[in-house]
Amino acid sequence: MTEQQRYPLAWPIGWPRTKQRRASSFGMTTELAGVKRRVAINMRTAIDRLMAELDRIGATAPVLSTNVELRLDGLPMGNRAEPFDVGVAVYFRHKGRPIVFACDKWQTVAENVAAIAQHIDAIRRMDRYGVGRLEQALAGYQRMLSGRRAWFDVLGFPEPPTSFATVERAYKNLVVAHHPDRGGDAARATEINEAFQQAKTELGGMK
Repeated sequence: MTEQQRYPLAWPIGWPRTKQRRASSFGMTTELAGVKRRVAINMRTAIDRLMAELDRIGATAPVLSTNVELRLDGLPMGNRAEPFDVGVAVYFRHKGRPIVFACDKWQTVAENVAAIAQHIDAIRRMDRYGVGRLEQALAGYQRMLSGRRAWFDVLGFPEPPTSFATVERAYKNLVVAHHPDRGGDAARATEINEAFQQAKTELGGMK
């Protein structure tokens, strides 16, 4: 993404918008003269939380897009009035795949940044608790960004297989079943072939 897409906000196409924003419980603890108190989260703390969570999942090339003017380092300024549209989108890549998260549910830009950070923390627990895998959770966000089904979904897998031989067997069965010369749909056959080519690229054609 370019600097133009960092500011103003580049909201993902097809991602639903919130009609009525809510007050959040995202906050931070400060201490003054030995007295601790809870205050609203600021932009710097929210961005730090988000970048830390992105780092923990191995995200690369993160781009934070908002309607807040940028600092020299390309991140939103923290001393600006809230824009009319407080939505936030963060674009990044995970294992080479483009992913996007977006949020506009809360009343400030910083709160929406913090919400995305906590959402990433929540899906990381899939790996920690053994109920699912991070890749499973991110697959849906990849499809939402691209507007197309993920290659493994096209080939009939709920998540990316690690064996190329398994992918190849599924591809051969599908290509026979949906080949136009055998009465299949040409568009479906093209989708299957494109998915297989992407699988070869991502898995390196390893047996």
